[in-house]
Amino acid sequence: MSWLPMLLALSAVVSLLLTAWVTRRADVLRLVQAPNERSSHEQPTPSSGGVGIVFAATAIGGLFVWEHPHLLW
Repeated sequence: MSWLPMLLALSAVVSLLLTAWVTRRADVLRLVQAPNERSSHEQPTPSSGGVGIVFAATAIGGLFVWEHPHLLW
């Protein structure tokens, strides 16, 4: 059985969950951008939701390399 489809699906789910978690806690984590005269938004906007995507991709990529180290060389 190929691990790749399962790891891709797991990466998508982990990414979605972590992005939602970071976005919900953006105020506590101080990741909210306040609007100013130069911004296009009128409400405080959470940023750094991409942290969840990067973490998930790195973790799942590490699992893939752990399972298939021969593909690196």
